[in-house]
Amino acid sequence: MAYSPDGSWLAAGSSAELSVWDLPEGTLRHTFDHVGQAEETDWITSLDVSPDGRLLAAGRRIGVLEVWQLAPGMVKQDDG
Repeated sequence: MAYSPDGSWLAAGSSAELSVWDLPEGTLRHTFDHVGQAEETDWITSLDVSPDGRLLAAGRRIGVLEVWQLAPGMVKQDDG
């Protein structure tokens, strides 16, 4: 899991799915299905969020790193 810099959302991953959840409500905000066309055994082993909360990176067991630019509105952000 990885938390946003302001603590308003978190990302959690498994083998073929990466989800973003609003906090503290626990509401599902967005799901990336079939992330990287992963094999069932190719688990996400690490997640990190950029300091500005706009990029999400996932490391996989096989050594692959995937990075997504989060779309405006996908997660709550305070630009002020």
